[in-house]
Amino acid sequence: AALAARLAALLAAGSGGGPPDAPAHSAEVLVTALGLDIDADLVRRAAAKQCACRTAATYEACDLRDAGRMREAAARFLRDRGEGARFGLVTCFSTTMWIHANAGDDGLREFLRRACDMAEALVVEPQPSRCYRKMNVRLRKMKQEEIPIDGLALRADVENQIEHIIVGCGFHRVDEPGTTEWGRVLRLYRRGARTPL
Repeated sequence: AALAARLAALLAAGSGGGPPDAPAHSAEVLVTALGLDIDADLVRRAAAKQCACRTAATYEACDLRDAGRMREAAARFLRDRGEGARFGLVTCFSTTMWIHANAGDDGLREFLRRACDMAEALVVEPQPSRCYRKMNVRLRKMKQEEIPIDGLALRADVENQIEHIIVGCGFHRVDEPGTTEWGRVLRLYRRGARTPL
């Protein structure tokens, strides 16, 4: 809830809606959200959970590596609600490493470009290189096949590479509004040229 309030205040400040430390008025605003995940069980559990904020959330199983399905789900959601061509905010939590490991450098670039194309603002939780090594340690412990990560050129400097891709799509970093329980930094980006607050 604190992160949601901080993000709302930052986004409002960036759009002329108030100072960056202004409280979010979540009780007055209904947030509509689309949640996409490849794991259908996770989607069902998310749909069954109640959110403390006023949210009308729709969840859908979708492989984010599939550009057509991702674009179709987003376009349908926006069209059904009479929204514009983009979401006000797109979030990518614990997503980048999985896409990178399973779709390679080009797949990560394409995913980030699609996410940027759909967003006015973007929150990304880049998973640093150490997470890739830990992923394979976990897979070995579970006696599952490791994911070949040595051929991923972006992995060595993945956090900066992700930022480079997002900035190349016409965004600028606004803030780092917090960290996850795993100590990974969240980065908030906004479309357009950097303007003084």
